[in-house]
Amino acid sequence: CPAGFVMDNSSLSCKCDPSLFIKYVYICNIDDQTLSKSGSAWIGYNSQCNLSVINPCPSDYCTNTSEINVLNFDSQCNYNRLGVACGQCPGNLSMTFGSSQCKPCSNEYLLLVIVFAFMGITLIA
Repeated sequence: CPAGFVMDNSSLSCKCDPSLFIKYVYICNIDDQTLSKSGSAWIGYNSQCNLSVINPCPSDYCTNTSEINVLNFDSQCNYNRLGVACGQCPGNLSMTFGSSQCKPCSNEYLLLVIVFAFMGITLIA
């Protein structure tokens, strides 16, 4: 059975994982392999490869979507984020200064060094 579903031995079919259904999931659809959730919970695999729920998902990291495809847990994430609770940026992207968005890396932050150095000198003088 896919993530979020468990084998029902009596019917020999997959059904919604009871541990998710009680608190966070209100509809499981094995045909299109989706879970419909309430609230801002993140559902997916943790670093130990166990299905887990993080509620609430960190602010601005997750989308407000209520339907999750169990084959792509990263579809819950905003701004190119991925991973557990949408807490990572892909390899070629980095979190931007003052934001939670993952964007291409650049050296523009070096301009901030000049600004802060100028401000420091100005405040001291």
